Amino acid sequence: MKREAKRSRKRQAKMATLIATKLGRDPAPIAVDLPDRDLITDLDRLCLRSKRAEARGYRLANERLVQEQVALLKQLRNQVDRCLYARERDDTPTVHCDRNQIVDELAAIETEFGGIEIDFRSQTVSAVTPEIELDGVCLGRFRICLEVRYLGESRPYRVIALDPECSRDCDETTHPHVQSEALCEGEGAEPIKHALLEGRLSDCFVLIRQVLETYNPDSAYTQLSDWFGVECHDCGSTVDRDDCNSCDRCDAKTCEDCSTSCADCDRTVCGNCSESCESCGQRFCDACLSECRECGETNCDDCLTKGICDDCTEMESDETETTTAAEVASV
Repeated sequence: MKREAKRSRKRQAKMATLIATKLGRDPAPIAVDLPDRDLITDLDRLCLRSKRAEARGYRLANERLVQEQVALLKQLRNQVDRCLYARERDDTPTVHCDRNQIVDELAAIETEFGGIEIDFRSQTVSAVTPEIELDGVCLGRFRICLEVRYLGESRPYRVIALDPECSRDCDETTHPHVQSEALCEGEGAEPIKHALLEGRLSDCFVLIRQVLETYNPDSAYTQLSDWFGVECHDCGSTVDRDDCNSCDRCDAKTCEDCSTSCADCDRTVCGNCSESCESCGQRFCDACLSECRECGETNCDDCLTKGICDDCTEMESDETETTTAAEVASV
């Protein structure tokens, strides 16, 4: 145990030297690309779909599209913030941290989190949080990974889900405030930033953990109430995974109210894969419907006679009778 503790202190001292050197340098310019144009394109597309849903009265579907817009806007905001950070560095003087101070900070992280991982190859310092549970939703543990080479830049750390319970909306959303391993810091942004600038690494790790342990629905990528739900393909409402139906034609998930059983083959189908017979009004899957050769309307097999629907057959019969009557009258 003593040998292991001694080895750990040596590793911490070596990493502390690297961190102190990094923090003691004047920050180099950050090369940052402008915000991703694809995000803006996706936002335009979602706005157009939202307008269509609103025009058709699909309230729940429109609400879901608005939530997707919010998630993309937050990604865009993070990219814009990074650009601003790179171009509008504040005038905070560079803090020249003492190596011994950093050693104490690393030891404090180890004590606070019950362990610390130092990787010289990737130049990272990591610690693992306990299991995070918010409003009854267990999100598992998270690894807070400080990337030493990026110290002095915006958010030089990642938040990695070790037991990922991703939201139904996005596999990259592992926490209401974590997407693609990036933390939406909210009100913790300034305290975290200054803790890093001043070399208070243990405070930084604790602040990040506190953000993970807090739920703010106004800034969440995905609402906790929708975390394990499934969006109905037809109406946009959220239903429990165990209560949804799967379309046998396209595998779309639908709620009980929107799913339909084909009156002919009994397949479960969604709204896009089913249609009503124009003659009898019953609902059928696309495979069990055909178009009338005369009028082109969709009908089931029972309502077609030699490819012609009952209405067209009746009209043809009436025309035949009318023609016969006229011929008799002319004689």
